[in-house]
Amino acid sequence: MNYLRELFEGDQNQEYIHQKFIRYGRGHKKGPKAVIKKRGNKIKINASYGFENILGCVGLETSRDEIKTKGNMISFQEIDDSLELLGITPEKKRKKRKTFIYKINGEYTPQTLLRAYKEYPSCIFLLDLRGGEFKLKTKSSPPKPGKDIDEEFCSLQLPASQEKKVLDEICFDEQLSDIDEVRIWYEYNIKEFDIPEEYKNNPQMARLHAKRVGVAKRFISHKGMENVLTAEIRV
Repeated sequence: MNYLRELFEGDQNQEYIHQKFIRYGRGHKKGPKAVIKKRGNKIKINASYGFENILGCVGLETSRDEIKTKGNMISFQEIDDSLELLGITPEKKRKKRKTFIYKINGEYTPQTLLRAYKEYPSCIFLLDLRGGEFKLKTKSSPPKPGKDIDEEFCSLQLPASQEKKVLDEICFDEQLSDIDEVRIWYEYNIKEFDIPEEYKNNPQMARLHAKRVGVAKRFISHKGMENVLTAEIRV
């Protein structure tokens, strides 16, 4: 589930996309960043928080091998039974504030893991994945809002033969003939909160349920050229 693509090309009115924006207040905000490099027969993507689920799906969609899986899934609701139905057995579960953290450690097919990513788009997948020629590494906990952006929060390595897949998913709506080295960053200008009437007198609930209204921009720098994609958002 590529929420960044949905902002510009798809359906913004999805709960999992709203979940991604709860961390943002009013004003100009720095969004996710990524650097893509192709060196020899490898593609390497380093990215900040906000790209971890996207990179996981990109990697899994290119693999046919069993995937060594280690890390955590952070969910905003209990999903024990439905995880089991997907064929994923958590090694451990713990509750932290309003989230449920599932420790995953084992080998799974790409199809099983992809079903989890697509079934739970609101979850934060902090997983290390390795299978065949692809490798994903992700840090073990999300950054706190307001902290400096960690441009190496997650990283994905793929064979260069997957260049078109990367261009389609990460550099969407941009006519690039090759990767070589591409820098991508997002910026948001949250101009107002559209707060449901029932939460207007409850600041905590208003923050959780308010739609962020404003403008999103996606910048791509490639071979000395910089292009900007802009969309109005209500998320």
